[in-house]
Amino acid sequence: MNPKKLLILLPFIVLFVGCIKDDADDDTCPTSSTLYFSYTGDGLTELFPAKMSNVWLYVFNTDDVLVTKLSIDRTQLSAYQGTKLTLPQGQYHVVCWGNTFSKTTDKNTMARLTAELSNPDYEGGSTVTTNDSLYYAYRLLTVPPVPVKNDTIHFQGAHIKFRVFLHGAYSSATSTRSNPSAYYIRINQLPPTYNFALQSLKLPIAYKPVGVEETEVGTSKPVFVYRFNTLRIADDNPVTIDIIDVQTEQIVHTLSLKDYMALYGIHVNGINEAIINVHFVISSIGITVLPWQDENIHPEV
Repeated sequence: MNPKKLLILLPFIVLFVGCIKDDADDDTCPTSSTLYFSYTGDGLTELFPAKMSNVWLYVFNTDDVLVTKLSIDRTQLSAYQGTKLTLPQGQYHVVCWGNTFSKTTDKNTMARLTAELSNPDYEGGSTVTTNDSLYYAYRLLTVPPVPVKNDTIHFQGAHIKFRVFLHGAYSSATSTRSNPSAYYIRINQLPPTYNFALQSLKLPIAYKPVGVEETEVGTSKPVFVYRFNTLRIADDNPVTIDIIDVQTEQIVHTLSLKDYMALYGIHVNGINEAIINVHFVISSIGITVLPWQDENIHPEV
């Protein structure tokens, strides 16, 4: 074997070293399980390194009690796209969340059936503006009475990207960043939390995303853009988008997302890298919604 290849393999060989059992029937002696993380999005290409920068990994026993939690950062994932678990022989529930940053917190994690993932703003009673670009994985892991066990954890998308554009949403006096828009948006009936089976069981809430002034592609016209993430919703959803007057706080337009998606054949069910774009045009004659526009966002990038 090439000496350089041997040097690369040695650290992983060390991971596989288990304890020597005096009793062949002893299932309390820990053995090593090496887990590989994978995410292929909506295709076949491996996208994990491009999409995920960290992973929270939870291991629960068959009684759904937490055995261990690992926080795996970008540096560790760069060295090896996975992790090693040293556990006694048996079955375990492994739950993973990818991209858990400042907009993600967990609670009640001592038991799998009570564990939740949510936004710290929601937990603190503040307005939710966006979520992290979350990914989720679950695996029923069997640790055999041998020193080595290799397995793969497959991730799936746990967020939806929204891109909402307000064209003409500027006061007549100014269009500067200090006073850029005469309107803002609110997204209603969105899920605030996940349990560890990727279900949202809490009452829905409203998000108030933060917008920024940009220049419309192909023109020099200003456009106000809201780029934010939400937890997963379905094609059949109760979500509405309100446009609200900054001065009066009155709703001037409401869009049913379900109706908009149905009109243009937009689907998010079963799509990992789901993105929803909505373009509003505000003028002297009222507010209109432009037909669906593909923003040419490629999941593999």
